[in-house]
Amino acid sequence: MRSILFYLGWGWLFIVFQVSLFAFLPLGEARPDLLFFLVLYLGVEFGTLGGAILVFFLGYVLDLVSSSFFGLNSLLALLFFFGVSWISRRVDSRSLPFWAVALAVFSVGEILFFWFWPWLLNPGAELPAGLFSALALRTVGNLVIGLPILKLLYLTDNRRGKESVPQL
Repeated sequence: MRSILFYLGWGWLFIVFQVSLFAFLPLGEARPDLLFFLVLYLGVEFGTLGGAILVFFLGYVLDLVSSSFFGLNSLLALLFFFGVSWISRRVDSRSLPFWAVALAVFSVGEILFFWFWPWLLNPGAELPAGLFSALALRTVGNLVIGLPILKLLYLTDNRRGKESVPQL
């Protein structure tokens, strides 16, 4: 129960920053998605049913306060959580290359998901311009901000000792 409250607290903090602070910064497409850093962390460290419920709940809360398509953040969070959880059981998830590749793949997947979803609902509409620049900016933004946030999550998680902190 204590670890669920710990992750819930981080989730609320990330949602508040994302909705309030990052909404007003002129970052454009480079604006990181803070909640999905926590989803990545939970997929590696907490890959169970409890983690999936927590991820769905936090994505749902983010949908309530910021999304135009209700349910997309919670669906994307669950897909990413299960994907990261599945992959982390098969490769070394304690290394910098894993975290960097996971952040980059998430960035590309998030942009493609949010840009193509409205097009799938209305096939006659044109896709927005600037897809590749948005992919590059979001990927760089997530890598620059995401790796220190993941390190912070490892350092503040009270379930482990210093010897288990990966070298990020």
